Amino acid sequence: MKFMEGTNIVTGENHPIHLHGYDFYILVEGFGNFEPKTDNAKLNTVDPPLLNTVALAVNGWAMIKFRADNPGVWLMHCHLDVHITWGLAMALLVEDGVGTGEGRLVLTSRPGWGGYFLFQTTPVKRLCDTHEIITVNGQFPGPTLEVRSGDTLVVSIVNHLAHNVTLHWHGVTQMRTACADGPEFVTQCPIRPGGSYTYLFTIDSAEGTFWWHAQSSRMRLTVYGALIIRPKAGSSYPFPEPKREDTLIID
Repeated sequence: MKFMEGTNIVTGENHPIHLHGYDFYILVEGFGNFEPKTDNAKLNTVDPPLLNTVALAVNGWAMIKFRADNPGVWLMHCHLDVHITWGLAMALLVEDGVGTGEGRLVLTSRPGWGGYFLFQTTPVKRLCDTHEIITVNGQFPGPTLEVRSGDTLVVSIVNHLAHNVTLHWHGVTQMRTACADGPEFVTQCPIRPGGSYTYLFTIDSAEGTFWWHAQSSRMRLTVYGALIIRPKAGSSYPFPEPKREDTLIID
């Protein structure tokens, strides 16, 4: 169980706190000081929401709960990039745990992808002006990945930039593969300019529409894409199968 309290009463800014490697239950949230005698009675232990990011409000607090059964070194941090550089981050070391998963081996070798994610600068014209932005394979947003729960995903990265890069995969619990989680100098060394790296991990139990994004600095402003995880083969959706599906990324 983890208790967090936002003490920033001067600046009017919330903190989206994200935990890598785990989903967690939000048991209770509130404002002001946490009062054990009264606030413990408000704990939702019946049907708490299951998330991997909690919005910690100004002068607010939250209590989360998760089972530390995924070994590795994981990052908990504010998702506002500049706040990470100010120290609003911590490492979570889990020394024991067991992971399982069986499924297909899914490679990113589909038409137009060339079998890898190529980090590069791409000229984009907006309102008569041309600017260069960082993209994956020249696409903005980046390629959509579609897999099934239980699959093993293999994504090869080639870095043609002048900056270090890493990728993070939202919704994916990295079971015994902390090195594929993305935080540079925490769970992996960054992919240096001119270098390459292959992410390989099993999507253990997640289902739904998630996203992948660059974890390095402000690159996530343009380097991101959808990650669609469908149920295992032979399994059904928890709702009637829709007649049409569209992926909507709101920038």
